[in-house]
Amino acid sequence: MTSPFVGVHVVYRPNQHYAELAAYAYYLGKEEKGVKYFTRDGVVADVPAFLSRVWKASWAFKVVLSPDPAILPTLPLQEVAQSWMQAIGGT
Repeated sequence: MTSPFVGVHVVYRPNQHYAELAAYAYYLGKEEKGVKYFTRDGVVADVPAFLSRVWKASWAFKVVLSPDPAILPTLPLQEVAQSWMQAIGGT
């Protein structure tokens, strides 16, 4: 299987960019986007709690996993994302 393209953006001092990060999380969570938030363990993510932790951090990552469009229809995206998060040790 082709591995997904990974785009990483590091946000330094996320407390200074909190409104931007919160707006991004809200934007992704809109129903028409079809986005589901989940943790590496498959639990439904608590976005407000996550943003609260980000607020206190000195840096944060914004990660995009972008699989090859040829395999996208058959790819279990949630499983791929959870596996990737487990591999890097993220929450």
